Amino acid sequence: MLTLRPYQEAAIVEICNALKGGNRRPLACMPTGSGKTPVICALANHFIQTECRVLIAVHTQELIKQIADTYENMFNVKPAVYSAGLNRKEIGDITIAQVQSACRNVSLFGKISFVLVDECDRIPEEGEGQYRTLLKGLGQSNSKAQVCGLTATPYRMGTGLVYGPDGVFDSMVFDVGISDLIGQGYL
Repeated sequence: MLTLRPYQEAAIVEICNALKGGNRRPLACMPTGSGKTPVICALANHFIQTECRVLIAVHTQELIKQIADTYENMFNVKPAVYSAGLNRKEIGDITIAQVQSACRNVSLFGKISFVLVDECDRIPEEGEGQYRTLLKGLGQSNSKAQVCGLTATPYRMGTGLVYGPDGVFDSMVFDVGISDLIGQGYL
């Protein structure tokens, strides 16, 4: 079983505190290689325990496999996978979905209470992209759905921060720096 590192546990606490405090769209920033996947899996499992249905949205098959393997390793449960490219169209209490497939079939997912978006900096600032289509559709099934984003890069060249009053995410509730993790021996 995988043991979370202290900063991963801190990320989970801060995200949960933000959600309890009314922030419906928090963002956590963790550098590449710091272990966002175990944080995603632990958050998904936490919300499953509260009888919520969870969707983890990603953009690559590799991320789907990584998250599914990590979740199974951590909790000894296979999550559902929804990806045309992987020839799997399963929907469960926890579903890891490739956004390209999910955005075309949003109504199949029913009432999702909690959405986790890995590499959320890929959500376009404006317009109707696949992530925005997915989130909008899920919001129609459950207007109280909460969305949490995780990224290593909370800033886009040309448009700025991926969070704030006009962004998809309300605020950055957790941020751990590369130099901190190098100093602690994790990177």
